[in-house]
Amino acid sequence: MFKKIVIFFTLILMTISSINAVSNVEISPESPEVGDIIILTGQANPNEEISCSAWFELNPTISDSYYSSKLYGVEIPEPPNNFKITAKNVETLNVGIKMGFWVTLSTMGDSSGNGAVSKSNVPEGTYDIKILGKIKDTAEPVTLKVYASTKITADENGNFEYHYSTDAIEEGTTIYLTIGGVSKEVTLQGSTPAPVVTPVTNTTTTEDTTPPTIKVLAPSKSEYGINSVDFNVAVTDDSDYDFKIYLNDNEQTYNQDGNYFTGSLYLIEGKNELKIVAEDEYDNKNTKIVYLTYSKELEDVTENSDNLEDIEETSETEKSDENLSNDNNIVAGTMIFNVGSAMLTVNDGTVVSTAGDIKIEEMEIPETSMAYVIYPEDSEFSIPLTLEIDVSELSGNLKLIYYDSKKGWINTKYVLNDDTITLNVTKSGYYAIKETEVVEENESIIDTIKGFFNAFKIIITAIFDRI
Repeated sequence: MFKKIVIFFTLILMTISSINAVSNVEISPESPEVGDIIILTGQANPNEEISCSAWFELNPTISDSYYSSKLYGVEIPEPPNNFKITAKNVETLNVGIKMGFWVTLSTMGDSSGNGAVSKSNVPEGTYDIKILGKIKDTAEPVTLKVYASTKITADENGNFEYHYSTDAIEEGTTIYLTIGGVSKEVTLQGSTPAPVVTPVTNTTTTEDTTPPTIKVLAPSKSEYGINSVDFNVAVTDDSDYDFKIYLNDNEQTYNQDGNYFTGSLYLIEGKNELKIVAEDEYDNKNTKIVYLTYSKELEDVTENSDNLEDIEETSETEKSDENLSNDNNIVAGTMIFNVGSAMLTVNDGTVVSTAGDIKIEEMEIPETSMAYVIYPEDSEFSIPLTLEIDVSELSGNLKLIYYDSKKGWINTKYVLNDDTITLNVTKSGYYAIKETEVVEENESIIDTIKGFFNAFKIIITAIFDRI
């Protein structure tokens, strides 16, 4: 009995030793660019067979209720191998593999919109792959993931080297690699340079590319027991602007003293909508909406009118952030910014992780068609901001990228409806749109013949798999 226990634990230790045999894994280059060969090196047991896998996410091109994505020059290693594509939010998933002619694998999405297509022991070679289908819910983004796995063998000294080609993968894609249980990740960089703060300009003058800033100094509460409330609004901008204020869609009169706009509001019983609009001469617009409730049942609350008369005290108030509450940067009211082709909506109650006002500015970034920066810097938002961009003047092959200071440009999911890209913004920073090129498909007769034989191999393999 004792010998059996010893043998049992010995086997367990041998298994653990085998599992943890892969070590000293290094990746090169650490910051690869599109087209680089990623090399993983390390050590294992002599002549050990090691499992290798990689996966990455695709951001497909969206057109009406359909999605598509293309990968050119995908290198498949010699068998054993496995290739798999998964999709979320799809009605259909079609995967075409070009082997002289197109071989298509298709499936329907389940009730949740999930679909998957996979194939094992694909003949070694270089293939073009198309992924396309119909979207289940056009109000939500489509998620595509590509998985690939194979096995390599360490040499007699236990050293191994695994090569992964990035020719077919787009800029901004994060690749997750696992070898012998050790995981690494890298993000591919391309031709898009790191953003530099350069405002959009024309040939004659420097345009203002930021909407006016609106600060509501009064009213400072949302509920009142009196129907007459004073307002005091400060507006700042780098250019001339128009100011309007509405109560329940009725335009209000005001007094102006420099950048300060004051007056009185007469509330109706119940909920009242106060809308403030400031638009500069370059069509950059900021709209702020707050709600005021008047109820006779509430205890009378009056505003401190000294704030309206004491300019010095008002100036001090302006220096503090109107959105700060209990040492937190919390947005009061709904804000809508219009700049260039973009509209940014900020919801009431959004907590900003850093101090400062939320702003959006149009930028010029080489290799991109449109670019915007959202402030304050290095901020996260408890409620995602909604960024909508009119892309009616751009082509249909669009990619949306976000700049991460550590990883560089990263592909970002979006929804496209009626020529408008919509995305949820959880972090401040740089967002840009790129128009991608359509690659023409040219193939020689030799490639066609090779493709035919590869397709024949797959068909024969599939037949034997079912026997």
